Amino acid sequence: MILDLDARTRLPINQQAIRVDGPRGGSFTVAPTDLLRMVRRLVFLSVPQWGTNIADWVRGYTIEREALVAQLRASVFAASVPLVDKIEAWFAGNAAKLAHADLFLAVRDALAEIDVSRAPDPTAIAAALGASAALGLWLRYITYDFGAIDDLASYTGANADPPPPSGKSPAHRNAAERAELRIWRRFGMATLSFATVGARPFRFPGGHPVPRWELLKWWTYPDATPATGAANAMDFVYRYAYRACAGGPFAIASGTPAQATWLGSAAPRTIEVWDNDGIVNAASMLWPNGIDTRVVEADHGDIIGHYRRRAATPPSPRRCHTYDLLRSASEFDAITMRRVWNEVFDFCARALSASRAATRSGSTRSGSARRGAVARAR
Repeated sequence: MILDLDARTRLPINQQAIRVDGPRGGSFTVAPTDLLRMVRRLVFLSVPQWGTNIADWVRGYTIEREALVAQLRASVFAASVPLVDKIEAWFAGNAAKLAHADLFLAVRDALAEIDVSRAPDPTAIAAALGASAALGLWLRYITYDFGAIDDLASYTGANADPPPPSGKSPAHRNAAERAELRIWRRFGMATLSFATVGARPFRFPGGHPVPRWELLKWWTYPDATPATGAANAMDFVYRYAYRACAGGPFAIASGTPAQATWLGSAAPRTIEVWDNDGIVNAASMLWPNGIDTRVVEADHGDIIGHYRRRAATPPSPRRCHTYDLLRSASEFDAITMRRVWNEVFDFCARALSASRAATRSGSTRSGSARRGAVARAR
């Protein structure tokens, strides 16, 4: 079972029965123990188990965030000139800066999908209207509900700014409150975690946290931060996201750099508190496997399949099907993606093999017992 942060709440850790949908509008209940006995393997891919600084950074600029989203909604749905044309003109005027920023190509394609004026037939018009409705709903969600950002923030108690909402995200549970780990072990579940670590665009000191990027302090801006030689090969989207994620309240429990294990080897990899993949602090991904977590050199877009630009298939209004969303100059490619998923499938297949072996062993013992009983009866 592949889990994200939210899915950790889906596995029951108490004795309350779970009501699920049934056939013909009915429902039925499932005992938590019945569900837990069906799960043997849990896999976490780049999950912010202790939150991430970039969520805290976004939460810290509520007014700016709301203004940006409002402007985005107005631009998408109230423009007198097709917005795709405006975007393309803007691209042309900023070509040098945006040459390697696939994120903006993805924005352009999303807008092309909702442009009814370019739809060549009724089927395409229906598809454009459907895409427009989906985009509009998403924009309304992020206007009024930023609960996901609250859940992903790395604050704990008094460190929260602004204060935490009611309820507790799995990322905000302390070690004593993470009862699911005890339940997983009780039911024989094993876990495998992957941590993505992006290339370092800045020369941050090892063994120390770094200041938060603050909009009113120019010296904390990415462009004012000493860069590494690799930074020239990275787009500004990745560099800015990396900087927002590097500094903030997230801390490693021990106060020292953490360690994990490179994918495909036993070699350790030191992970600093500011190491991240452009979205999630790498050290936040190490729970529950710790040093046994598999480290992959990749950004957050890479691990979800957006590590290369692939052309869309006609007659799609999109130019691309996938993108290199965060150009981090990583060497992540299709071979690395296969290695990650081979590791996942091997891990899960071992559970299946063990289950089948146990079933065969039980059948053999049962058969022997039946034959013994027959022999005694005779």
